[in-house]
Amino acid sequence: MWFTLAIVSALSLAVRRVFEKTLSNKLGFFSLGWIAQASSLPFMVVLLINKELPNLFSLSPRFWIPLLIIWFVLYPLQTYCYYRSIKEGSLSDVLPIMSFIPVFNI
Repeated sequence: MWFTLAIVSALSLAVRRVFEKTLSNKLGFFSLGWIAQASSLPFMVVLLINKELPNLFSLSPRFWIPLLIIWFVLYPLQTYCYYRSIKEGSLSDVLPIMSFIPVFNI
């Protein structure tokens, strides 16, 4: 079962990249990033309905300040750079370099 899920995930991610390349010529970078995130929203809602959420307001500012910086500064900047590089470069050159995004984020 896990092997099948891994193959389906890899194929869907590969097809997604090709569609993002074609859509980057028609849409803006932030619009494309918003669409990509909004498409995962129904799945996240289903997962959140089945889980009990902790009290998030009891967390300290040491948790919230870095999280807000990531959400409102770093993630939009990363999205802009990602879709701009896909638009301007060829996928065979851009995607191997983009696989290092988690390393750069750390």
